[in-house]
Amino acid sequence: MLRKVFLINVLWCVFVICEIDPLSNDNDFISEKESGETLNLSNMGIMHLKNTFLNSSTITHLDLSKNNIWKIEKGVFDSLPNLKYLNLMENVFTFTALLANNLSNVETLILDKALILDQSTHPRSFSENSAYYYDNDYLQFREFLIMRSLLIFSLWCLFVQDIIGGNSLDFSGMGITTLRKPFISDKHLTDLNLSYNHIWNVSSDVFEDLPNLVYLNLSHNFFPFSQLKFKNTSVLETLVLDKAVIEDLDFDVTYFEEETLKEEYKRLGETEAKHNYEFDITFTQDWTLPKLKHLYLRGHNIEHIVFDGVDALDLLMPEITHLYLSNNKLITFGLEKTLPMSLQELYLEDNKLTNFDADNLNNVKVLALDGNKIDSFCDINEPCEGITLKHSYSLEVLSVSRMGLENIAPDAFKFLVNLTKLNLSDNLISSFPNNALTGLLSLKTLFIDNNLLDAVPETKGLNHLENLSLSSNIIPNLTENSFSDDLKKLKRLNLSNNIITSISSGAFDKLGSLEELDLSTNMLYTLPNDWIPNNVNLQYLHLRQNLFQNFSSLALGRAENLKYIFIGGNRFLAMDVGSLAELPKTAVIDFEDTSRS
Repeated sequence: MLRKVFLINVLWCVFVICEIDPLSNDNDFISEKESGETLNLSNMGIMHLKNTFLNSSTITHLDLSKNNIWKIEKGVFDSLPNLKYLNLMENVFTFTALLANNLSNVETLILDKALILDQSTHPRSFSENSAYYYDNDYLQFREFLIMRSLLIFSLWCLFVQDIIGGNSLDFSGMGITTLRKPFISDKHLTDLNLSYNHIWNVSSDVFEDLPNLVYLNLSHNFFPFSQLKFKNTSVLETLVLDKAVIEDLDFDVTYFEEETLKEEYKRLGETEAKHNYEFDITFTQDWTLPKLKHLYLRGHNIEHIVFDGVDALDLLMPEITHLYLSNNKLITFGLEKTLPMSLQELYLEDNKLTNFDADNLNNVKVLALDGNKIDSFCDINEPCEGITLKHSYSLEVLSVSRMGLENIAPDAFKFLVNLTKLNLSDNLISSFPNNALTGLLSLKTLFIDNNLLDAVPETKGLNHLENLSLSSNIIPNLTENSFSDDLKKLKRLNLSNNIITSISSGAFDKLGSLEELDLSTNMLYTLPNDWIPNNVNLQYLHLRQNLFQNFSSLALGRAENLKYIFIGGNRFLAMDVGSLAELPKTAVIDFEDTSRS
């Protein structure tokens, strides 16, 4: 039970790396070293030492005293090969955890008031051995460790001078709640990971002393979007904010030194709960990121994107190439008509969009709209409430699955001449207008799985199509007219999970490049002797879960190139050995019934 904590102070932490010579001999920690570099991480509220903690060949003295360290991963000190002095006093880890690490080079090891007995043998030993002060009637230390209330590590005064010895820092999962200046000052640092913390308060310009930072990951936190401010001199290229931002706070963010753990825990809970609230984000001049290429804002409840004091995104991020806004609550996108010329990939899956009207997608190559509620793909000359894509000549990948899409206008795809992949799966499409797909001159992959098609759609003009998937529809049969003469490059055809009962002779005669055919989970009882043409290079054939009763009914005598055939889950009553002799000697027959696995 969480009750009242009298004294647990993790504030005013100092993180300093400095040379030996300028330091005073007054400090016991400093006086014991003779040469090398010092890293002081004492009194910072650190709880978990991960094996990605530090990587430096120059650090010889490391002070981790007076923290909350209760977990030490194996190998955490392996990347500090010259470590001579290690101070772990006043922490609460087990001796077993420490022994799992190689400390053969350490000459001085301080463990005063640091060790506790293994939890498995002495479950109450925390309260007897820890160096913390708390009311034992109110709080058992075991609960203190496992409850999120412990995650109040405030990175209050983190200040590093340019000696870290690497270009990456991983501070993920350390329980950090606050980012305040002075933070880190390092001209060499390029990658900083602060994900999976409890950061709710970010001071302005906190990253300004990292002039070469190109990658910043703040995902899985809960701070207001408006708190992030960048100078236009930033060279940041990738900014990850997935499940990180919330609406503005309705209380003063001033950090009270005398705040109790219970108050802190309550405030963190209230702030994190704001992830469930819908809100708007506003881009201002403070978001000027001239080198930014990848922006991740997935997994929020963002409803609208607003601009204040600036007209368009490209004025803030002129080099942005990838924009990720998936899993939000966007009602309108609002940027369709002002997309940056640099943008190449736009992800808007699983929002609440009912309309997407783009006059010009400029240089966008990938567009994902899956999971929105749009039922129509509109004619480019007759706009409607739905998707309208005009002058989208650069688009190569379009994914519009799981939308409830029903209506496809005849000229819906007219401008998509460079499209190579189209995903229309998991919709309510029952048919396509004549020639609707004809304009897709570059299309290589077409997915129309899990729709309501009762026939193979017209494939005229799809000269470059290599992969066609029509799984999970209601197609009852295949005839010699099911596929057009233009599918000469088709290699993979998936017709599984339909209701196919018959296949006519000559149905696949036009598919000379076909290598893989999936007819599993249909209602096939027998096949005609010439259903596989001599000119087809069929190598993989899936016939699982049909109604075949004997091997001869598969009519595989002309399958000269067959390598694998999957026939599990049928109703074979007997096996004709003579029919097996018709197969290539190297062919593999798989009888496994995957429906039972």
